[in-house]
Amino acid sequence: MNPNTFPTKGNLILAKNSLALATQGYGLMDKKRNILLRELMGLIDQAKAIQSEIDSTFTAAYKALQKANIEMGIHYVEEIAGSLPVTDDIRIKARSIMGTEIPLVEYTPSKDEKPPYSFYSTSDSLDEARIAFERVKELTANLATVETSAYRLAESIKKTQKRANALKNITIPSYQALVKDISNALEEKEESFTHKLVHAFMGPIEYMIEAAAIISAIIGHWDDFIIIMLLLIFNVTIDLWQSQKASSALVALKKGIAPQANALRDGKYQTIDAATLVPGDIIKIRLRLTPGYTKNGLEACFFQPVFD
Repeated sequence: MNPNTFPTKGNLILAKNSLALATQGYGLMDKKRNILLRELMGLIDQAKAIQSEIDSTFTAAYKALQKANIEMGIHYVEEIAGSLPVTDDIRIKARSIMGTEIPLVEYTPSKDEKPPYSFYSTSDSLDEARIAFERVKELTANLATVETSAYRLAESIKKTQKRANALKNITIPSYQALVKDISNALEEKEESFTHKLVHAFMGPIEYMIEAAAIISAIIGHWDDFIIIMLLLIFNVTIDLWQSQKASSALVALKKGIAPQANALRDGKYQTIDAATLVPGDIIKIRLRLTPGYTKNGLEACFFQPVFD
């Protein structure tokens, strides 16, 4: 049995703090999920717009390239394409959204607007194709950022949802039940003898006897004072005896209605209190044959379940 489940005030405070922490954690998880969902919906809209623009730009670029191949020849266009310098205008960085790291692909176009080929031997269709493909390059970098970010946000939302559900459906209810059980157990604990003794001298009848004793002492009737005090002590003794007898009977009754059970825990059967059983536990039960009588007064035998 977990020591943190024992009905003590320290465990009650610990359980309440854990419950407050779990509740706060669920609130943070819920806020994180909502923020990530808003970011994801915005990225989805961006991805649709970029994809539509890429389709139209690709179409215009290929038309311009086909026109250049017809006007200048495919082999000459390939020679020009092979002479283009390799650029390093793409940088990959990262940014964080609620603890989720997403990539940021930055494209920095070249500031030199002069094409790396001669205007004399080329046509304007080649310039149009180059400009269009440069735009496609930029849009592709943006689309890579958006789609990768959306994928990672979706994975983070899934994990956050699982954690939030675990807190809401498992952790928080378990701590609420623990706080309730410990609180009930502490309320049912036996009062201390000092508390019972002080309580025994309180009440309407006790106040009247105490007042009579005080008056007798004030007027100097010490015989009456001693007799009244003996009666008061006798009354308190009887009250304490009856209270102790009732507490003992209550404890015996609780033991009779709260048996132990042999339940399957951690792959083996263990003897635990029946009050700690939860739905889904597998327990051993044996049937005991008990003689008795029916309503008509006939002798009969009854099967009575007994926790083994």
